Amino acid sequence: FFPAQDNSRIGVALELPIGTRVEVAQELSQELTVLWKDKYKDEIITINYTVGQASSDNTFASMQDNGTHIMSFNIRLEEPGDRSRGMDEICDDMREDLKAYPELVKAQVIFGGSNTGMSGQPTAEFEVYGYDFDVTNDVSNELRDRLLEVPGVAEVNISRSDYQPEYQVEFD
Repeated sequence: FFPAQDNSRIGVALELPIGTRVEVAQELSQELTVLWKDKYKDEIITINYTVGQASSDNTFASMQDNGTHIMSFNIRLEEPGDRSRGMDEICDDMREDLKAYPELVKAQVIFGGSNTGMSGQPTAEFEVYGYDFDVTNDVSNELRDRLLEVPGVAEVNISRSDYQPEYQVEFD
């Protein structure tokens, strides 16, 4: 219940469809970096991103979601007194920018750089349980659509990941 603080940090978490080649994710990440550096040139100090699978020796990264289709941005803005717009307005503009990329399966712009701690954006979590994935998917999608109609709601994400394709081989 702490109000979000403008700490001049924005995180962006993006996902393309599972199985997307890392070169495609890299190209899109570079395109967004160029777009945002130009569009927000008076507000962004630094922008960096990571793409693809974590290396096997990076224990922390390997515990998080990662894959060739996942992109993660860290953005540092000018201090609040040195820019004309608030961080919430910049985050909203970035969300609008991402709507131009229909190939994105998931897109999250994170006020404060993370959803944890006192600087993170206020969030609410809803859990949907059931025995039928199709039914819970339908309920989750309907809940998302209704929440997006509520004034003040900026973003709604469903945390269930797409199903990972797999091969099962039985040796005879």
